[in-house]
Amino acid sequence: MMEESAGTFKIDSVQSIMANGSRVAAVLTFSGQRDGSEMSMLGVDIFTIEGGKITESWLYSADQPAEDAFWGQ
Repeated sequence: MMEESAGTFKIDSVQSIMANGSRVAAVLTFSGQRDGSEMSMLGVDIFTIEGGKITESWLYSADQPAEDAFWGQ
């Protein structure tokens, strides 16, 4: 993501972090610029953490079609 966005991709804010056992969810806003276009939206990231490391992640966007278009997919 950093390479594709020329270093502009970032987490703008984290509204909430919730945990249940080895699963952690974060509600956040993220943004970036790429090829003259800009993106900024709400997301939910869900991680499984084992042994102090992220072993699995699921990333959800408020507008998946817009994010796909941003990344060229």
